[in-house]
Amino acid sequence: MTLSYRGSWLLTVLRKVSDWPQRIVIEGSTNLVIVAQPGMSQLIVGDEWQLRIEHHVSGAWRPNASLIQGTTTERGGQSCHRVMTKDHFWQDDATPNDLVVELRSVGAGVTAVGHLAVDRDLRPYDGGLRGTTPYFLGVDIRNTGHRPLGYDATLDITAYGRHTLAEYGVHVIDDWTDRDLRTVGQEIYGTAVSLPPIRAGEQTTAYFRVDASRSIQGHPEVEFALSSADDDGYSSAARVVSHPIVIGDAAQPTLGPTQTRTAVVQPVATVTADATMAVRPYQQW
Repeated sequence: MTLSYRGSWLLTVLRKVSDWPQRIVIEGSTNLVIVAQPGMSQLIVGDEWQLRIEHHVSGAWRPNASLIQGTTTERGGQSCHRVMTKDHFWQDDATPNDLVVELRSVGAGVTAVGHLAVDRDLRPYDGGLRGTTPYFLGVDIRNTGHRPLGYDATLDITAYGRHTLAEYGVHVIDDWTDRDLRTVGQEIYGTAVSLPPIRAGEQTTAYFRVDASRSIQGHPEVEFALSSADDDGYSSAARVVSHPIVIGDAAQPTLGPTQTRTAVVQPVATVTADATMAVRPYQQW
């Protein structure tokens, strides 16, 4: 019995009333074993993963009898719900409250995963982002959230991101011709460019007009901002992601782009129940 998730979620243990030790097992694009204690929290980061809950009895970990996901609420751009479980149904005790955890989505829900310098016909330029040949900066955006992005999503380079690029001699051009818009298949909303619908786990490329004729070598971290018509309840700060842009023939930064944007989850060590712990036994099924 499992529940499926996408993206980054903060798990918090709210309540444990069972006499038996409980653990939360995460499997998929990330793998964790979390021994559940009230008040503890764990950040879970992965493209797609499953959650199950087990209890320790008779010297072994066994799957709980029920796993119930509560109603999801949306607030401040975050999705939140509780997961309730019953390790074993007793004649006079069927309430699924042996372990209650809360899961709250975190992060912008998108990640910049790559970039490419291309000419006016979208042909990749081997020389990178330098000189007069690069006409567009293509930025690969992946939907790492748990819900799709609609037609109203746009991407922009923040004012700070533009300033950062300018320090390396790369200037963002906001004047677009009809030909350029047809080439990239985008629309313009102020300084932002439109994105097509992106399902969870999928990605697309957004293009920005640039002038790199006076660029200097480096790999600055550049900010991008995702927004939508109603902003899905997110604040503008919550939808900002960054990505290192390689300018000139600078070597790729040692720290990969995913590491710069996503908190690293340290797996919690798996522990077994103390043999002296008082637990009520039940017949094996």
